[in-house]
Amino acid sequence: MGRTLTAVPDPPPQQPDLRDAVRDSLASMPWLGESDRALRELAARYADEIEKAAERAAELEQMWALAGGNMDVLRRLSKLESQCDASKAVGWLGPQLLGVLRELGGTPRSRAELGGEKKVGGRLAQLRAARDGQDDT
Repeated sequence: MGRTLTAVPDPPPQQPDLRDAVRDSLASMPWLGESDRALRELAARYADEIEKAAERAAELEQMWALAGGNMDVLRRLSKLESQCDASKAVGWLGPQLLGVLRELGGTPRSRAELGGEKKVGGRLAQLRAARDGQDDT
């Protein structure tokens, strides 16, 4: 009889760290001033909380494996589990983070509203300008 071979599972792909992405995005917004500091810090905090939720979920998986049948450990793990729903954190904080970035001019639409990006021209822009009573020439 022959042996049955099973494939070794690939390691999960490494997800980019949202903290780094937000920090880099904020650094590339030269229009932000000192008065935007609180919103910059809030954006960084949201990104940090989202990443912490993902890290806690990974730790939880390891703890469940180590717990065996110890009831005290299982109770503590159950409490930790309630805090580790990464999808809930992203679902709640993701839109909050987007709102903060929007307020900072960190989305394409908000940059256009700030006048930081080139306006799109063409016939549609002319029609909109005519509708709004502006001269597009």
